[in-house]
Amino acid sequence: MRTRISEISKSIKKGELALFCGAGISRNSGLPLADELKGYVLKDLLIDEKDINEIMNFPLPFEVFMETILENTDISRILDIFEDGKPNTNHLLFARLAKNGYLRTIFTTNFDLLLEKALEEEGLRRDRHFKVYYNEKQFSEIDSKEISDKMIKIIKIHGSIDDRSSIRMVLDTVASKVLSDKRMKVVENLFSTGNHKKVLILGYSCSDEFDITPQIRSIDRNHKLIILVDHSEEERVEDIRTRDSRNPFKNFHGIRLICNTDKLIEELWNSLREIIGEKYVPIHEYTGYRTEWRRYIHDWSKRLEKDKKHAKYSIVASIFLDITNFKKSIEYFERSIEIAELMGDRIAQSMSIGNLGRVYAISGTFKNAIECHRKSLKIAKKIGYETGEMKSYTNLGGVYHSLGDLETAIEYCKKALEVAIRIGDKIEESASYGNLGHICSDLGDFRKAIDYYDRSLRMHQVLGNKMDESSSYIGLGNVYSRLTYFERALECYAKALKIALQIGNRVQEGVIYENLGTTYLMKGDFELGTENYLRSLEINREIENKQGESSCYLGLGNIYFCLHDFEKAVEYYEKSLSIAEQIGNEKGKSLGYIGLGNVYSGLGDFETAREYYLKAER
Repeated sequence: MRTRISEISKSIKKGELALFCGAGISRNSGLPLADELKGYVLKDLLIDEKDINEIMNFPLPFEVFMETILENTDISRILDIFEDGKPNTNHLLFARLAKNGYLRTIFTTNFDLLLEKALEEEGLRRDRHFKVYYNEKQFSEIDSKEISDKMIKIIKIHGSIDDRSSIRMVLDTVASKVLSDKRMKVVENLFSTGNHKKVLILGYSCSDEFDITPQIRSIDRNHKLIILVDHSEEERVEDIRTRDSRNPFKNFHGIRLICNTDKLIEELWNSLREIIGEKYVPIHEYTGYRTEWRRYIHDWSKRLEKDKKHAKYSIVASIFLDITNFKKSIEYFERSIEIAELMGDRIAQSMSIGNLGRVYAISGTFKNAIECHRKSLKIAKKIGYETGEMKSYTNLGGVYHSLGDLETAIEYCKKALEVAIRIGDKIEESASYGNLGHICSDLGDFRKAIDYYDRSLRMHQVLGNKMDESSSYIGLGNVYSRLTYFERALECYAKALKIALQIGNRVQEGVIYENLGTTYLMKGDFELGTENYLRSLEINREIENKQGESSCYLGLGNIYFCLHDFEKAVEYYEKSLSIAEQIGNEKGKSLGYIGLGNVYSGLGDFETAREYYLKAER
């Protein structure tokens, strides 16, 4: 281990290193770590202990957790926590190295002010000696030649607490599985294109599958050498590529140092003593600092209990939806609806009923979803809540589309588009174009479908909405596939898959592989068709997407029917049909019956085939 520390020390002295640090470096600074804060918020919401444990045991990113709270309530009081705290030995070490010219670039996911405070304690001044980058505009300036190489750069990928809007934007984009091109460039600069040779990573767990790690994984050239410090009481060194889980560095070179981080910092400090000029002080002795951060959360929850009690249950319901526990999500949304009704908060009532409908739709219980969305729409129209009206139309369009009632679906989507344009909601307008493209494609009106998808794609690219940009490419791929322009379809799917992998969107990844399976089936390449359907099936099982699972079984049934392996085809059609019946998907049921009818027709059993075709018509 000392040999490795000596190597790090030499790299620092040569100025070869950039630093990437996460929340772990702020331990003992008086601020809570992410899981501490999440746990205390959940306890203050007074929910069941078993429910708290289930949420805490799920790898839900902190940013997604906070965005869910932000969607339902003002989080200003919670964010106040991050203006507090005092720099610890870690921050002081980095500040001393930066001051003396050995560390020029620090990347961090933290939005606290501890690094800035440490630099200022060393006599450095912001915008004179160091510059902080934390928003879209500033990220585009990082490689500008106008900025002196002598200027220390702190690049805060998740925003900065002294600009609350930057944090709110990041929470929203991470939760929406969106990463702007500028933020993606920041990640690429750190791990591929920057002037440094190596990246030292401290206090970062690589667990944010919805955010930075997909970007790292997508980098396919000019990889920096990685030195990742993994906190543990054990002590060993392994190749950075060794681990299979939570490891975005499978294609990089470097090492993982498993050790006590505090001890590593102490030894590193002592090895750089001539630069730092002061004896190491243990981290707990240096800070000796505690904030009363729990009172900030208590103040927030008290205000919530008084003014928006229903929001407590909406928050928990939304978190359970994030972790795909639909039963619990339904339970908490129902409580939220009851309380909103008792309080006479009609907007909250409409929102919670609409959200309950979303849960039913995602879990495949379409009849209940329609009932909820109609109730939500009725309330929204009665009180003049246009955003709620628009969302209800969109949701109803989606459900009827899933059920195969395309005329009703297109009617609702056009109504949603009208409201979106009227109120100037560009995000919903672009989404409506995509929804209309999908329906027109299913109706066989490919010219209109391409037009709608192109409009949607252009708007999403301008808005920087990567997830929906991917959706537009998927839609265009589907249209081109149906037109038998297979090469164009494959190009669109490749673009969509690249984005889905970058943003870590497993749902879209599953959809793309399913669509690739269908395209290869249509091309007559049954081997690649099967391979892609099986990839999609595996993903859909992992994320418990029943509708996707049913579609994959249907596709596999179609392949084995084409191969005249009727026994296998029947097996897959029946699996698809069983799930479609279970979730109430009428379109899926109809397609399953048609598949079985085709098999029995191929076997010459025309009476049985006729029975299945009649069932499909019903």
